[in-house]
Amino acid sequence: MDRRYSGLMFLEGYDENKTPVLFIHGMGASGSDFEAIINQMDKDRYQVWIVNYPTALSLTLTNLFNKELADNKPPHYLMFAFDNGRISSNPSGDGTIDLTSQLTPLAQQQAEKLSGYNENHTTVLTNPQLVSDLVKFWQQVEAGKIK
Repeated sequence: MDRRYSGLMFLEGYDENKTPVLFIHGMGASGSDFEAIINQMDKDRYQVWIVNYPTALSLTLTNLFNKELADNKPPHYLMFAFDNGRISSNPSGDGTIDLTSQLTPLAQQQAEKLSGYNENHTTVLTNPQLVSDLVKFWQQVEAGKIK
């Protein structure tokens, strides 16, 4: 993925029979950082959508979707990183982003599941436990155990 491209990207043509999975990267990253997760996805069932944007741009996620969808929002799994091994004057975060911005009260309330990983800002996306947890979450959603 070209880091210079900004906007919503589809890795393949739209297929109404596949469940879209939206990836939105964090600060200093790009959609290509999700490669480890995307490679584990069942491409026959899921369709990858990626929002790529310059990280200096203010991105308000609540404005990405039409307000009419609020009552029919998809299940939300809030996954965050924290790095206990780093030395900093602010020990609450993943080495780049403070936990207060990752764990806003509204984001926590809207999430069906919440998991933290002792990783830094970039290594969290290749964490095998994160990938496994995400696949299990999708399976539970599809089985109707999480709505």
